[in-house]
Amino acid sequence: MLQGFEPHHDELYNCLEDVVACIAKGFEREHMLIYADAWNFAFFPSAGSSRKRIIGNRVEAGEYNAWVSLEKYHGIKSKCHFSHTMDQQIEILKKELADGKPTVLWLDGFYVPWTNVYGKLHMKHFLIVVDMDEDREIIHVVDPYWNQNINPLPVKNFKLSMAKCITFSLTEKEPELDWREIIKNAVSKVQASGAFDAMRIFADEVEHTIDLKAEIEGFEELKYNSPIFMQLAEVFFRRLNFARLMEYLGERNNVLRLVELSHNMKKVGEGWKKTREVLVKSIESKEQKKKILLFANEVRTLAMEEKELAHELSLIVG
Repeated sequence: MLQGFEPHHDELYNCLEDVVACIAKGFEREHMLIYADAWNFAFFPSAGSSRKRIIGNRVEAGEYNAWVSLEKYHGIKSKCHFSHTMDQQIEILKKELADGKPTVLWLDGFYVPWTNVYGKLHMKHFLIVVDMDEDREIIHVVDPYWNQNINPLPVKNFKLSMAKCITFSLTEKEPELDWREIIKNAVSKVQASGAFDAMRIFADEVEHTIDLKAEIEGFEELKYNSPIFMQLAEVFFRRLNFARLMEYLGERNNVLRLVELSHNMKKVGEGWKKTREVLVKSIESKEQKKKILLFANEVRTLAMEEKELAHELSLIVG
């Protein structure tokens, strides 16, 4: 059984980020710069079928690739094996274990017995393989997001989930970091994407057209897993983790102003978190319209705060 890849859940991480942090720690590398590209927001116009008009299907926290940033900033290269049959995926898994290397599985949580979506919802999930019992057809995995155990995943479930193997290699050492370039790129991206305008457009549409019953249809028992609340969770998690990145870079490079502004970003992230709860509670509220208006106004305020924060960050990187 592979050693060193101990499961630990961070309250601000999703299942992918927990796995990345675990992999990085096992390789004795950092991982915080996976959030270098995480600050964004996108909202798309209504078009086509009724499902496409659902607001939750048109709001996103923005494009963000943890694997790319993990390689660029921490020297941990990943390869996702797409074009293989499930038997070939098993062979990849066996080879990596024989070589003493961890493998991450990208699979469907519907087939993962210890999760809350098992047999209920089809959702992507990530696990780390640490051993395999071929005789019993059991794959032993750690799942930092859900528990601290070594969990048995039947090979049958592995195949039903259409699991894809992600394998790893390391650069000789972690790359040198240019904190100014990292912050400058993040600010340029969020400004160029029109994220702050998208927030205001999103707020307008929520205020005037949202149908909360339609938004959580099919997710009544797990409403936090509905598209709109999943995406809003991503929005606040991304900001809270980008705040950590800012603090990390500020402290490493003795940039007090960057540390100060990280507290502002944390406040924004907490604002998004509280604002999402306003919308969740409005589902059962007798004053639903009032709460929806409150939500929309809070989003507009957060858009202004983020725009000002981007401006302040641009001043310190020149």
